Amino acid sequence: NTSHGINQKEINGTLQVIASCDEKTPNNDANRTRMKHSECRFKEIEKLADKTVKCTKYEGNRTTYPDPPTCSLKEVRTTDPQEKNKFEACLDEFGKWFGIYALYKPCKEATEAHQNQKAQCHQLQSNFEDSSCDYREDGKSYCKCRTTHIGLYDSFCKGIRQKEADRKADYEAAERIDCLFKVWETGASSDNETGTSKNTTLSKCKMMTVDTQHLTID
Repeated sequence: NTSHGINQKEINGTLQVIASCDEKTPNNDANRTRMKHSECRFKEIEKLADKTVKCTKYEGNRTTYPDPPTCSLKEVRTTDPQEKNKFEACLDEFGKWFGIYALYKPCKEATEAHQNQKAQCHQLQSNFEDSSCDYREDGKSYCKCRTTHIGLYDSFCKGIRQKEADRKADYEAAERIDCLFKVWETGASSDNETGTSKNTTLSKCKMMTVDTQHLTID
C-alpha cells in the first residue's frame, strides 16, 4: 500500500529528528571536573596539616632560639695557627646555632607545597564551575529539543494512527465485499458442481477474519 509506506517513512523521519536531539546531550564533564576538584581539596587539607605540624615546630623553636654567636668567621683563609683555631672554634658555634635551619627548611618546603596545591585546586574549581554552567545550558537545550519534537511526534502519530485505522477498515471491507460477490456468483445447490450452497458461502463471509497486520505502522 503506497500510502502506508509513505506514512511509515514519515514516522521514521520524525523519530530521526528526535534522535538528533542526542547531539545536544549534556556533556557530563561537570561530574569529572567535580571529582578532580574534590580530590585536589583533600590533598590540600593533607598538605595544610603537614605544613601546620612542621611550621609550628619551627616557630616554637625560632621565637625562643638563642642569639647567633658574636665571634667572627672572617679569618677563613688565614694561615696563622692561632687564628685558625679561633676560626674553627667559632665555626663550631655557628654550626650548632644553624641547627634551626633543619627546622626551617621542612617548614618552608611544606608551605610552598601547600601554596602550589591550593593554586591548583583554585584552577580546578574554576574548571568545575565552568563545566557546571555548560552542563546546565546544554541540558536546557537538550530538554527543549526533546520536548518540542516529542510533542510534534505525538501529535503527528495521532493523525497517522487514524489513517492506519481507516486503511485497515477499507481493506477489511474490500475483503468482505469480495467474499459477498462470491455468494452472488455461487449458484443453487442443485446447480453447483462443488455442492457449496449460498448459505454456506455467506456464513464463511460472516465468520471470516481479515488479517490487516501488514498495514500496521511500526
